[in-house]
Formats: sequence, structure tokens, C-alpha cells
Amino acid sequence: MPRKTAAAPQLSGDRNLDQSELRKHPGYFLARARFVAFRAFDEHIGEVFQLRPVEFALMVLLSSNREVTQAQLSKALGVAPSNMTGVVRRLEARNLLKRTRADSDRRLQCVTLTTAGAKLLRQAVAAGAGMDTGWLGILSNAEQAMLVELLEKVALDGPAAARRLRAEIG
Repeated sequence: MPRKTAAAPQLSGDRNLDQSELRKHPGYFLARARFVAFRAFDEHIGEVFQLRPVEFALMVLLSSNREVTQAQLSKALGVAPSNMTGVVRRLEARNLLKRTRADSDRRLQCVTLTTAGAKLLRQAVAAGAGMDTGWLGILSNAEQAMLVELLEKVALDGPAAARRLRAEIG
């Protein structure tokens, strides 16, 4: 007599998965949010102006600060100095920025926007004016402000806290 085999469960591609275990890993949701934000950036600025997020951020810093060194940019953007060299070289090759000697200390080399870089940045900022409202629009103004405050705290204070914890653990 042949054995009866249990019928295979019917799979449905539209069934929602249980994500309760993922809720224990905030980094997962941060990574998903980063993907959404970077997609918006690419659509509004990245593809149009051929800029990466770090390049855009660097140019924004240069537009609002005087006598900026490459080391300061590395620290402010959380980019390793060796990687910052590549970022600066790429933008310099496009004539968007230049390196010059600092007025205050001729030993230091400062990074500044060129006229072409300032023009491109103005265009990129204008093009990206509403890019965050698309994906942040689901949050109230107060929630948006809270999100920025919390992300800033994690981004700026988190690495120092992690270093302190590693030092304690030994």
C-alpha cells in the first residue's frame, strides 16, 4: 500500500513576512532608510550632476566655510584621510574645486570651490530642494526635526561611544 505524502504548502508571493525579529536590529531599518534617501538623492542630484553624496556634502561644507583643510573635511564627513584624497582628486579633475595655500599658514593646503564648482553646487541644491519631502513627507514637522536630531546624535556621538566601549572591554 503506497504511503500518503503530505501536500506541499502552497506558497504565496504576496504573503507578508513576520519581521518581529528584525525589529531587534535598528541597523536594518537605518540601512533601509539610507537606501530610500540615497535613491532620492540619485534621482535629484546624483545622476543629473554626476555627484556622489559625499562629494555633494563636501561641496556644501566648502561653500559655507573658509580655509578648509582636507583633514578637516575628513573629520567632518567621517571619511578616512586616504579616501578623502580620492574624493578631492575626483572633484579637482572636474575643475569643481582646487587646493591652494592657506592665507593664515602657508604650510597648510586649503580646499576651495572653483567658480564652476560653486555654480554646479547652486544648481544641485536647487534641484534637490524638495527631494527629502518625498520620503520624509510621512512624518510631521516635529517628527522630522526629531529624526534629524537623533540621526545627528548617532552619527556624531555614536563613534566616540563605540570607541569608549571597546576600550572598556579591552
